[in-house]
Amino acid sequence: MAGLPVLSAFEHERIRVSDQPTVGALSSAEVARLERIAERRPGFFTRQHHSVKLAQHVGLVDVGGRVLEVLPKTGKEQSADDCRGTLLNLLHHAAVLPTALDQGVGQSHERRHLLDVFISAFLDAVATIARAGLLRDYVSHEDDLPMVRGRISLGRQATALGMRPDRIACRFDELTVDNQWNRVLKGAMEAVRPHIRSQELMRRWTELAGIFDEVARVEVCSADCDSLPASRRTARYGVAMQWASWILSLCSPSLHAGEREAPSLLFDMNALFETAVAKHWARRSRGSAGLRVHLQHSGHKLAVLRGSAVRSVGLRPDLVVMQANDARLIGDVKWKRLEVDRSGFLEPKREDVFQIFAYAAAYQCCSLALIYPWHRGLEESRETVMELPSLPTGRPLLHIICVDPVSRRLDTLRGTGVVGEVLGFAA
Repeated sequence: MAGLPVLSAFEHERIRVSDQPTVGALSSAEVARLERIAERRPGFFTRQHHSVKLAQHVGLVDVGGRVLEVLPKTGKEQSADDCRGTLLNLLHHAAVLPTALDQGVGQSHERRHLLDVFISAFLDAVATIARAGLLRDYVSHEDDLPMVRGRISLGRQATALGMRPDRIACRFDELTVDNQWNRVLKGAMEAVRPHIRSQELMRRWTELAGIFDEVARVEVCSADCDSLPASRRTARYGVAMQWASWILSLCSPSLHAGEREAPSLLFDMNALFETAVAKHWARRSRGSAGLRVHLQHSGHKLAVLRGSAVRSVGLRPDLVVMQANDARLIGDVKWKRLEVDRSGFLEPKREDVFQIFAYAAAYQCCSLALIYPWHRGLEESRETVMELPSLPTGRPLLHIICVDPVSRRLDTLRGTGVVGEVLGFAA
């Protein structure tokens, strides 16, 4: 099967730049397309001498002629298949995926490139629509017919057809599948076809493409998916349109005048890990009286300007568990590789400890958690709790928590106690 070849890399990895694209290198033309991404996502990569260094964004970029697949990595021991599974799992927990993939992230997905997984899910959504039949709408037509259909257009009949007794000017409504919803789906189907790499996906694509024979072929972009008017009749198109929007973000550039950006589908791993953990905590805390999990909580400030009542230095913790107006737990989520010290204790970054202590002081909260991704290098580590300098409300305890990003349940492998105690679920 043809399809665009895929170059796989990992976040924060250096990729060599050469005159021509090779298995492990980008060409100068491909780097130029990456620079268009960097205009919209500052820090996506940095240009170095004969190489580029990727940052924390993962996902897919069409670099022209092939696709760059950037994968997350938390441990040196992880394979590309493991890393794909990690990304799909976090997308699932963060509720970013338009629909679950086989009730979560299965091993069958981990053996394919991300693009293959997304195309397969898109085709599944289109197949679901096809089984129920494409949406049909009435469309008004005007035509000169040999017999009456619908209503007679008296003005045209009396003028242009006044001397044509064999033709009747008619206005009529026709029920058709050629509407804007199906045109966008067909456009997404056409856009994804060059990216299909396997015979199985191509077979499924061919079977589904036939149902769009009566639909006009138009060029579409991801923005067209968002502009469609929603109603109860079109609700069943929701999942397919979300996948179509993703597919078009990658496979079709924006059609707006003046925009020449490289198609991409990228996720910030810092934000993705944070959202996945927050939503997991929120789900686990349901039923706990009066508790609410806030993501990126704002409103508290660290300092007061001397000589005035003006508060300064705004704070925005990643996670705050509130009960009424009191902070019960503050968590900061870090997509960083955690190490252990010589005694086997988890060793958080110094700047992370400084930051969360500032949160504790501003919120007057004594239950703190730094949350990092688990990796196999931490298997022999010890539970780690740090005592921080006292506040008026008591002495803050900082729990170092490790969450397994590959687990379907986002299992906490270190530091579960403080979370369970506050949120009300068992360790």
